[in-house]
Amino acid sequence: MNIQEKLKKENWNYEIAEGEYYGYYSLTKHLLALAKESTNNNEESQVKIFNLLAQLCHLDFDANNKVSPYGDIQNIVADKVEWLTDIIDDIHEPLLKNRVADVLWLYHEHRNITYVHQVIDSATSMDLSQNFASQDILACFRRATILALGTNQKVKINELYTYLLLEIDNSADERYFKLGIARVILDSGLNKNEEYILAKKMQQIAESKKTESHVKMTQAIDYLDFVIDSYHKSKKKQSKSEANNKKGLYLEVHADNRMLDSGLAACDFYKKALNAFQGVEQPFRENLKTEVSIKRIRQKINDANLSGLNSMQMTETAIDVSELTEQAISHVTGTTNLSEALKRFINIVHEPDYRGMREQYHPSVIDFLGGSRAVSPVDGRTIAINKGIDINDPNSIEECKNDHAIKLLMTRINLTIESQVLPALAQINSEHVFTRDYLENLCEQAPIVPLNRQKLMGHALYAGFQKDYYTSTHVLCPQFEHMIRMILKDSGVKTSYIDPSNNIESENGLSTLMNSPELINLLGENLCFEIKTLFTDSKGFNLRNNIAHGLLDDAHAVTSGSIYAWFLILRMIIKSFENNVAHQI
Repeated sequence: MNIQEKLKKENWNYEIAEGEYYGYYSLTKHLLALAKESTNNNEESQVKIFNLLAQLCHLDFDANNKVSPYGDIQNIVADKVEWLTDIIDDIHEPLLKNRVADVLWLYHEHRNITYVHQVIDSATSMDLSQNFASQDILACFRRATILALGTNQKVKINELYTYLLLEIDNSADERYFKLGIARVILDSGLNKNEEYILAKKMQQIAESKKTESHVKMTQAIDYLDFVIDSYHKSKKKQSKSEANNKKGLYLEVHADNRMLDSGLAACDFYKKALNAFQGVEQPFRENLKTEVSIKRIRQKINDANLSGLNSMQMTETAIDVSELTEQAISHVTGTTNLSEALKRFINIVHEPDYRGMREQYHPSVIDFLGGSRAVSPVDGRTIAINKGIDINDPNSIEECKNDHAIKLLMTRINLTIESQVLPALAQINSEHVFTRDYLENLCEQAPIVPLNRQKLMGHALYAGFQKDYYTSTHVLCPQFEHMIRMILKDSGVKTSYIDPSNNIESENGLSTLMNSPELINLLGENLCFEIKTLFTDSKGFNLRNNIAHGLLDDAHAVTSGSIYAWFLILRMIIKSFENNVAHQI
């Protein structure tokens, strides 16, 4: 039997094994099995074609890349295009025909519109009554849509649009597939000028999912996100605002339910609700009572924070924080002078082990499902994204390890401030008086403090001893940046850049300075890690950015991070005396 006969419907025996899904993975396995069978039958030409087809089905695929969705595969298809041309019309399997037709459209020397039609027709003729790999099918839909619109095949565009709408109605998978189809339609512009029609359909589904179930409510919110995007694209501001308002209400209900289990988890959803309410545009806020909702949510965020803090305190008791506190107080008790008190105080906390923290990382399910994001505690903005683990990108694992280390350090800082730093500070303040003049004199003599900065640094340190962390943080951040700059300059490192458009020279900011490779040799890897987590990393406390841009409000200006920043800078200043060289802390 020749290969054309084997590919026809009556001879095509592609069965999905138990536990597998209809998609390119199982199809590749089937094609390789056919290649092996052909090898056993000494059908060398068929072996080559089945192996080629398996290779094509196993390619990485980016449906959004209109020019090279499979990357550079010229070396794979070179001299083999005619093989594909000979068999394309005999291929029965839609998934296989879709891939072969697309490759022919891209690489045949004569672009034949028939290949585009075959891509579209095969995408709309797949058997979706069986278990299938949603992402593979959605990628086929997306690619078919791009080709239909790109070649202006009006009849096929209408056929495809009608088919996809029917799939939305008929699909049982309302969590991923149904919403995924809707995204294909919206993102491609297949429903241009009619986005509101699909938005209403998705909003009805969202309404049906509004229950106390965590899973159902999460799905409802995902659908509302689509509704909001649809109304945004169609420039229907009122409808978009109403959808944002509804999303905020859904998230609030969900957060209320989570409060029964975890204040910290509820707080995250309250912040998302706040972000949704803030998405309501000004002209519609009065009618939707948005300001009332925002005020209510802000109060609930405060309540959730207190609830979370109480649960953290319970956990601290369980890990015997009282013993840590007693040790910290004992360590600084009974000092005879200010100098001894400061030396003992800065040594109550050991510097973190950055490499050790990284190696404690173990991948989680979330890491493989697309990662996570960090939001601003002030206004709910997304401020950082961890894309999770990408098996094709080794650097993604390194990023996850680094993120894990940051989380561990932030947890440690929260614990350290409450259980060690603040109790020890109270103790040395009870035994000694640290005056502003004393601290200014300390800074004037410290090798690490830049010239003519002793009053600013001394004033900031004094504010910390007085527990005025509003002042200490806002003064220390810019002065600390200059201190790092001078450490680098004193070591011969260039800290500025020249704008080629106007030849103006500007100093680099702290984030750029901290990325200087020389700094690890000057300060050490662990200290650099502490500084980045406190001042410049968006996944950390990010104090430099938040203060420079006025992003901290009254409720968020004083945190364990801002207190630890004061403690860290005091530690660096004291230790600079011990080394007596500014750039060797």
